[in-house]
Amino acid sequence: MTEQLKKDQQRIRELRDPLIGKVIDEQFHILTWIGKGAYSNVYKAAQTTVRDRIVAVKVIRRAQAAYAASQQGGTDTNPFEHEVAYNLRLKNAAVVRAIQAGRTEDGIDYIAMEYVDGTNLDKYIRDKGPLPISEVITLADNLLGFAEEMHQQGIAHCDLKPDNVMRKVLPSGQIRFKVLDLGQTRHLNMPQSGDIIGTPAFIAPEVAMGFPVDVRSEVYACGTILYEALTGRHAIDIERHSVEGYVDYLRDADSPIPTHEVLELRPDCPPAIAEVIEWALNRHPADRPLTASDFRDAVLEAAEESGSHPLQTNVSTGVFAKIKSFFSRITKRK
Repeated sequence: MTEQLKKDQQRIRELRDPLIGKVIDEQFHILTWIGKGAYSNVYKAAQTTVRDRIVAVKVIRRAQAAYAASQQGGTDTNPFEHEVAYNLRLKNAAVVRAIQAGRTEDGIDYIAMEYVDGTNLDKYIRDKGPLPISEVITLADNLLGFAEEMHQQGIAHCDLKPDNVMRKVLPSGQIRFKVLDLGQTRHLNMPQSGDIIGTPAFIAPEVAMGFPVDVRSEVYACGTILYEALTGRHAIDIERHSVEGYVDYLRDADSPIPTHEVLELRPDCPPAIAEVIEWALNRHPADRPLTASDFRDAVLEAAEESGSHPLQTNVSTGVFAKIKSFFSRITKRK
């Protein structure tokens, strides 16, 4: 699709969108449509009560309002309120900050958030291809630091995937990654009820089988993001891209995870880094890093060992030795 065609389609969408140009809750002037989620549209807006402040405003689509209410136990509360509550508990720099949730007089539920002037990681990989090794290390540092703080708070994101990560270029030229969408966040080890939690291409095998999301299933999800950043491919690489296709693959104990080893798709990746990523993707939770912090330390230590470390970060010693002690079991179980 050409850039001009994209611009034309954006213009048509905005001409048809009744929210463009309106002011929500007497302070958020909707400027342009910038994306959509499963149940909402996302807009760029100017917060008129704060000078020169640009924000992102997520609005539930009316057609999805009833479903959103059912997910709140049938209550008439704004489904974004719990997202704000979880967001405010986190201090990590990789969190996209929530500003407030509200409901307009005509019943529009919304959440206003920090506007990230960057590119969605999923789109970036599709358009540009896999990230440089140094950026993958930065991604690991940012993403796993975020996950570790969530887990220390006793909560899980439950939908970690490239589509919920933003790549931002700082004025200095450095790259930073930020995590979006706490809409599915819940307490760790909370039993699943109804639909599978998360996006099938990025959920751990045990979650696909109905077990609760815990720290190690989130470690697995982070591993799928880093794998895709390295290779440009899903860790589970199948022709049947459907919920059922991914779940059937994950539930089949003989299906390899990842489908292709990192070095098969990315020969220039240092083997130590490839091993750490594959460690996190082990089918068996007990054979993955114990915590997001352990995973992060192992990636950074592997990067230093291979001369690929772009960060000035102190990592714990001896973490990489843990990988080697696990790998004899991991290779047998793949």
